Amino acid sequence: AAAFMVTSLVVLKEAAHPFHYKSTRAGGSALFRVPMFKGPSIQDLGRPTAPVITLSAQGEDIRQFRFPESFCLLPGLEGPGLPPKLDHLRSLSIPMERGVESLNAALATGIALYEWQRNRKKICRHKVAKAQRDKGM
Repeated sequence: AAAFMVTSLVVLKEAAHPFHYKSTRAGGSALFRVPMFKGPSIQDLGRPTAPVITLSAQGEDIRQFRFPESFCLLPGLEGPGLPPKLDHLRSLSIPMERGVESLNAALATGIALYEWQRNRKKICRHKVAKAQRDKGM
């Protein structure tokens, strides 16, 4: 999350513990760069303060999606995926080779955050180019 300038992280009850010794060894000091909050169970999610985007094999192609300025990313649970009560949320898929059923939640989240950052940088480049054109540069 720190590598992609995520501003906060909500760890749901079903998630792996972020301070498990394997996590701390792999993440090092990056674990302390993004504020983390203990969240509810995925079944008990309340009304979000920003749009919620889920990751699912049935979602729209992430490469074609324009991310909102702020949002909540919900990758789902390993195995069962997302509960049916969340089917109404906007869902993105990560294209994969045939015969591959799914990615694990951590990998899918990393790819989604990379795509979000790439999308953001593209928008910034377009804004700079437009400003330069408007100034006659």
